[in-house]
Amino acid sequence: MVLPEDIITKVRQDFSEDDSLLVLKMFKELQKENPNVFSDRIMRCLVVRASGQIEKLTEAIELARLDWRDLITAAEYHWGDCVRLLSLPFGVYPDPEVFKNWFVGRQITIPWQEKEKWTVEYSDIRGLSLEQVQQLKDVSQSVSDPNLYFARLSFLCIQGSKEISASKAIEGKIIIYYRLHPDSNEFEFRKFSCNPKDLEKRGKW
Repeated sequence: MVLPEDIITKVRQDFSEDDSLLVLKMFKELQKENPNVFSDRIMRCLVVRASGQIEKLTEAIELARLDWRDLITAAEYHWGDCVRLLSLPFGVYPDPEVFKNWFVGRQITIPWQEKEKWTVEYSDIRGLSLEQVQQLKDVSQSVSDPNLYFARLSFLCIQGSKEISASKAIEGKIIIYYRLHPDSNEFEFRKFSCNPKDLEKRGKW
């Protein structure tokens, strides 16, 4: 089996030159050991958990052998939010902080409050979780650009500094459209979408 190019690139970015050669050799051995467990997704989880350190990589490999589901949870989630979708290649979507910054300043129409709009502030965002990332051309016949993507995210926003039971709060889903520039690998925000039907009332209204 051949390692995907995005994994090879990420290993070389995260590890020293000598260590990256060792890691790639280890990955090929793991594929032979158990290709069902050590899939591309698990390999990406290993890279994330290792953070460029061989010792942490060894620990992550042992966790995968014990229960690969625990490794996925450790690599893809942070404080209950899904911050990575490691079934996808590295580099096709930005870090969660970028999505959060793109969310800030967007207006959400509150369906249960006549004509009220919520302009999202950074401090409002208490949860932002990746649910789906996909090339736009795969869902729209009118789009041919392979560098256009959309991300579906779930969120929780709370107004003010009080706990949720004493504040206005909403949860729901949003879609963010963006472009990945093929030459620079930089992300460009394109469009924000939020369907009022995807919103639910939380907190005190």
